[in-house]
Amino acid sequence: MLSRIQQKISRALIKVKVYNQKKTSPDKVYESIKSKPLLQQEKSLNEFTKYILKTGDVDYYQRLLQTLVPTLSIDVASACFVGNGIGGSSLNTFRKVSTNKQDYFEKIYFNSSKDFKRIHWLHENILNMMKGTFVVPNLKNYFVGDLVTITYFEYLSLTPLDGIENEQNCIQFSRLLYGITEKNQKEFQKMIVPDYLLSFKNHFQYAKNIESIKKSLNFKVFLRLEKRVEESKRVLTHGDIQKTNAYKDLTLIDWDTFGFFPIGFEVAFVFYRLLVDGKDEMDFKNWLEVNYKAFIKDEDWESFIFNSHFFLFVFGFQFFQNNNLIDFKTDLFKRLKE
Repeated sequence: MLSRIQQKISRALIKVKVYNQKKTSPDKVYESIKSKPLLQQEKSLNEFTKYILKTGDVDYYQRLLQTLVPTLSIDVASACFVGNGIGGSSLNTFRKVSTNKQDYFEKIYFNSSKDFKRIHWLHENILNMMKGTFVVPNLKNYFVGDLVTITYFEYLSLTPLDGIENEQNCIQFSRLLYGITEKNQKEFQKMIVPDYLLSFKNHFQYAKNIESIKKSLNFKVFLRLEKRVEESKRVLTHGDIQKTNAYKDLTLIDWDTFGFFPIGFEVAFVFYRLLVDGKDEMDFKNWLEVNYKAFIKDEDWESFIFNSHFFLFVFGFQFFQNNNLIDFKTDLFKRLKE
């Protein structure tokens, strides 16, 4: 009789149209997937690994990774799944992997995405500037295959924060990143920064709402406002500061959306995520004054205020629409046109 795990894997394979139970070796799975167009390869692999996650079969998963990346070389003593994500640029199955020497957090990126390139560039060029300011998990090793790159970060024990503690923690991270930018301006000016680190328009929340904005506004006005933002000062930006990435003891993880984005981008995203998570304060301008006036240079303040309102308008466009916050959204846009 087939084991329960084998039955679940078989059903998963049938669902993604791979192979039947008698041909479920990782080699056969990958052979059927890689004949598809690239996006379909990624989709099929993501669906399949979600089912492996449900079965909890870490041994099968390990053999699948070895098939995907034949150069994978890590002496695994033990491994366990530690949750799943929702992004489209990686497999949404994460593991804690232990060797005889160290514990790692394992994450697999699709090579079609720029996310691993962001992470690698950050560690090569920026990480030393952040040491002593807050904790970032170090990238310890990575292995590149045709479809995916398997990464291993140092494994950190994370303590989540809620409510006002989480809010103040997120605010502090955004202040610190602005401070690092100011402290290292000369170094940044010498760097050759790739275009993908400058393109805030590709940020997942920005790109998600642009089509809706095009249909709802005088788009020429919006483009004029966007151009003003695009030409403003750039600062070191994490891009996804929220309670699932910002932890106690100034620990900030998941730098997949890192870049050099216009001032105000980070802060607007922080406030947007606080609203999504239940914050009921709606006086954004006052919130900015209270939390940032003492930290942003006078010469940056005007751009900071304008850009923060612009990005909050974009990030929250659908959220405001869906949660009967039309007046708040309208007020944001009015401020931008003043």
